[in-house]
Amino acid sequence: MSIEVSPRVAVLLSRLTAARANKLDNLDALISSRAPAATALSNLVWTDERAAKLDNLDATISSRAPAATALSNLVWTDARAAKLDNLDATISSRAPADTALSNLVWTDARAAKLDYLDVAVSTRAPAATALSNTVWTDTRAAYLDNLISHETAGVYSHPSGTTEQDAVVITPTELSQYYKLVMDLSALTQITYIRVYIMTDGVNYRQSDYAEYPTDFPTGTKNVVISLLPTAKAIKVTLQSAVAEGVARSIPYFYVRKSEA
Repeated sequence: MSIEVSPRVAVLLSRLTAARANKLDNLDALISSRAPAATALSNLVWTDERAAKLDNLDATISSRAPAATALSNLVWTDARAAKLDNLDATISSRAPADTALSNLVWTDARAAKLDYLDVAVSTRAPAATALSNTVWTDTRAAYLDNLISHETAGVYSHPSGTTEQDAVVITPTELSQYYKLVMDLSALTQITYIRVYIMTDGVNYRQSDYAEYPTDFPTGTKNVVISLLPTAKAIKVTLQSAVAEGVARSIPYFYVRKSEA
């Protein structure tokens, strides 16, 4: 007696082989009881070395010995291990390594310069270098001096009489800029003639200006300001009383000079 089956059932029966039936039966077996199949996975991918690494996952980190690999032989060196050990040492206790840093970069000269930082700047003598011998010359030092203006001050004693007297005489030794002469004439009680002379030819004084005090000045003027020219020629200012003062009079004055040489 034959049983007719549908075409779909026939296809299913053709695909259900004994090997496939055994695999279905194996679904009830414990995973731990299954032996690995002799496949490419167990022979190539699943190796004893990889299994050992998995076993090592349960070991504490501190108990693991470094593998004899490129890491321990090349990257992990004794020198690097010593540097790690040195992390616990205080900075002040560390001796400089005998390296290019200590021999080339860290030199006695540079160390001396660091020591020099504690010395007050004012106590440091200029080094005998190109700066002091070549760049810093007496001529250049003189130029710096010329940038500084100098004030000359004094007191002229004007005698009692009617003779013309030299009050202020300026005899430059070099070309200089003069910033006006200021004379305090408050002590004078009589009309006084003021004259300015310049030794234009280098030998003879020639009058260049004239005024009467206090007639030619604003009422109440006590300080007379006399303009002076930049020059290397001698200049003088004289005073002459129209009527004798009777006693000597003190005339304070000052002027400012700056070298133009």
